[in-house]
Amino acid sequence: MRFLLSGRLLLPGALLLLLVLPSVVGPAPASAQPPPALDSVRARLARPNLPDTLRVRYLAELSAQLSISDLPAARRTAVQALALAQRAAYGRGVVSAYNVLAAIDYYASDYPAAQREFGAALAAARRARMPSQIANAWLGLGNVAQALNDVPRALDYFEQARRAYASVPDRAAAISGQLLVLNNSANAWLLVGQPAKAGRAFRRALALADPSPASPHARLVVSLLGNLAGLQDAAGHLDSARANLANGLALARATHDLTGEAAIQLEMAENALLLGQPAPARTYATRALALARQTGALPDAEQGLSVLAAALHTLHRPEAYDTLRAYLALHDTIMAQDRTNAIIEAQTRLDVAGQQARIRALEQERRIADLETESRALQTRWIVGWLAALAVLVAVGLTWRYRQRQARLEATLRARLAADLHDDVGSLLTQLTIQSGLLRENSYTPEQQRARLDGLADTSRRAALQLIDVVWSLDAANDSFGHLIERLREHAHDVLGSAEIGVGFRVDNELEAARFAPDVRQHIYLIFKEALHNIVKHAHATRVDIGLALDGRFLELHVHDNGPHPPTTPHRPAGRGLTGMHARAQAIGGTMAIGAEADGFGVRLRVPR
Repeated sequence: MRFLLSGRLLLPGALLLLLVLPSVVGPAPASAQPPPALDSVRARLARPNLPDTLRVRYLAELSAQLSISDLPAARRTAVQALALAQRAAYGRGVVSAYNVLAAIDYYASDYPAAQREFGAALAAARRARMPSQIANAWLGLGNVAQALNDVPRALDYFEQARRAYASVPDRAAAISGQLLVLNNSANAWLLVGQPAKAGRAFRRALALADPSPASPHARLVVSLLGNLAGLQDAAGHLDSARANLANGLALARATHDLTGEAAIQLEMAENALLLGQPAPARTYATRALALARQTGALPDAEQGLSVLAAALHTLHRPEAYDTLRAYLALHDTIMAQDRTNAIIEAQTRLDVAGQQARIRALEQERRIADLETESRALQTRWIVGWLAALAVLVAVGLTWRYRQRQARLEATLRARLAADLHDDVGSLLTQLTIQSGLLRENSYTPEQQRARLDGLADTSRRAALQLIDVVWSLDAANDSFGHLIERLREHAHDVLGSAEIGVGFRVDNELEAARFAPDVRQHIYLIFKEALHNIVKHAHATRVDIGLALDGRFLELHVHDNGPHPPTTPHRPAGRGLTGMHARAQAIGGTMAIGAEADGFGVRLRVPR
């Protein structure tokens, strides 16, 4: 089984970079061409006035190219690309730079750094909604976990990567990613002694792959077929293994894959020996040995000599002894190399143990930070909860106070309306009742009856006007002082004109747009009416001058008549009279001045604005 547990199915470094670079440079071609040459990328970076997005792209390409020969320089370049992408708020560039940086640290065996950077790439790719880069980050995390011998976590990451690749819109890229993930998953299952699950992973990969020679997955299909055949040989399914090996051999030859063909020939030789067919095994092993020598693959050459020696021995051929000696000599050479590699591997294991300890420490710090964050969030939720409860209580209190205030205002309005109707309209209706009763109960001459009817009509008219005035004062459409001025002017001409008294009306222009509360407007209007009523009844005037002006923060209403004597009656029926005028002025915070003036008599009302 040439591929099993050899590690060759894990994602190669160069291929990992080719997967992460498309987030900046665009989709990778199906043949996965390598990045541009160093000189070409450096020439592009040297162009003047290069936009930041292009500079990030070229820095990522340069980092990928440098990773082949100079990891420290590659890392510095990737860090520069990341800083520029973050400064320019270039989301795709941030994702690519993190992935490139993580891949470089992975090659350098700095697994904690690689794990941290793949995690950052995953978060950035999610924010940028880049399915392919999300999958690449999961795949990178799986490779890091497997390098740290954390196979269960690696398998979990690989499954996340497979699902993410399945959602990539580009069908070719989605299949390529899933094939790599399934290969790596199969190797991980073999590491934990689960060949059946590894076989299922190989079969799932073969079901996805395009087995034609022109397919970009052709060489990978050769590896898949060889791996699956090795598992089938181990399970005793020799005929199925042979069929897969025949398909793999045909595909390797069609694609000129010498390494893959050598591995398939060795698997076929081992399969033939298991079937008791030493002659075909000898042929396959000889071909595999020739290909291994041609490609310089010492492990394949060693395995080819071993299988060839076994086949010659079974055939009772004398050259079996020389072949075995050649095998042993090559084996000693490889063993010497293996001992050196074992020392390096032991050092690597120690380093991995240290890196695992670092990762555990980092994870512990992260858990502590998460607990602190959760504690702060809980405290914040308590504070927000108390503030919300307090806000609800305040809102309930304010609502209650508002409703109480509205209730008081409504009660005040009703009381005022009832008083106005009682004082101004009620008395007139009482007069109507009395006058109509007198007409019905007494006998009058025609002249007396006509006079009584005229009085009754006059009282009815005044009652209607009073009712209209009360309704007008409560109408919200009349809130502006301009409407009050029009009402005052109209009433003055109606009342004084009927009495053949001349009228002069003077108003400050600023008052047109002023606004007063309904009760203020109503009291001003009623005081004005009472003043005119007294003039008509008592003053014997021929002219009345009316003025409305602003005096600082006070409104002043001045009614002046040229009558020979002032009104002297202190009280009028139904609340009208000088006392009523003073009471209305006090109700709205104003003052009244009533008395003789030059050339007549005046009523002066001052109301605060």
